[in-house]
Amino acid sequence: MFCPHCGANIADNSVYCPYCNGNISEEARASSQNESPYYIAGNQATPPKEANPLNDPRGMKWFKFIIYVQLFLAAIMNTLTAVSVLSGNVYSGKAEQVYSTFPKMKGADIFYGVCLLAIAAFAIFVRFRLAGFYRNGPAMYYSLQVASLVVSVGYVFIASLILGVSFGSMMNVSSSASLVTSIVMLVVNINYFGKRSDLFVN
Repeated sequence: MFCPHCGANIADNSVYCPYCNGNISEEARASSQNESPYYIAGNQATPPKEANPLNDPRGMKWFKFIIYVQLFLAAIMNTLTAVSVLSGNVYSGKAEQVYSTFPKMKGADIFYGVCLLAIAAFAIFVRFRLAGFYRNGPAMYYSLQVASLVVSVGYVFIASLILGVSFGSMMNVSSSASLVTSIVMLVVNINYFGKRSDLFVN
């Protein structure tokens, strides 16, 4: 629909216009949906302003960081890690020794590497879903975060079983901190996108 105050193209369920901050009443919403998509400014008809969600007054800096930096970096880092794991470089030249002692680790590493490559590709796909403001963009972003978390923790758990050591000993301080940070960021993002759900209407 179009804002009855400034003529901007906004989401049908908007309570207020993100461009002029004008309140959108039920009556105004109903009438604006039936009006011609031209805003009458004085006696001159002018095309309405196209709504640019990136200029939302609630702030979109974090969103811009996600689509322009974070998701691309996630794809690159997951790809590099996958290559390192699949090639055995993660063992610093001792891959043959590790695999001869623990044969099942090779299968675990291959599975982990393939999962990382899939996550890298998914990160790029999610990036374009978010940038296009598709309805399922935020949900796919949450799914990406959960998938990354599950794959990482799952790999450590499987490795602990193969190596015969406790899961706790495999989760060092750095890994534990990364796990907690991932969970906190998931909660933060759900709250962040929840407050901007009206922007994702495509």
